[in-house]
Amino acid sequence: MSKIVPLPRSTSVASALDLYGRLLTWPIRELVPLAALPGLQSEIEASLGPAQLYEVEMTVAALGAALKMPGTIEDPERFGEAMAIELAEYPADILKEAIRHARRTLDWFPSIKEMIAICDQLAKGFALDIPHLSARTR
Repeated sequence: MSKIVPLPRSTSVASALDLYGRLLTWPIRELVPLAALPGLQSEIEASLGPAQLYEVEMTVAALGAALKMPGTIEDPERFGEAMAIELAEYPADILKEAIRHARRTLDWFPSIKEMIAICDQLAKGFALDIPHLSARTR
């Protein structure tokens, strides 16, 4: 049987995540105190927002380091900038999974269209409401 442990009012969100973050994975063996839920919800909502600029740039750089660049891309730096602009609306977790997927399935640096398709597919799996994805699937 799970125990309900009261959370002192002085506990910060970061402390609550340290204490109870493991409860966000399956199987859940304990209950989260009600007082911790608003802080956890805020953290989760923040993680589902668009990635920070440096995270998007790191995504493009990681792809460039892991995959061969096709000769058809005349200006790789500009192409990378264009890809970063297009990927900027995705959460960092989606971008991390997209890198992993691309490294495992592609030999060549993907087109912007390919990366958007990978990210959209991952977003569907996460059940996220990405604005352009929602508009296309309604």
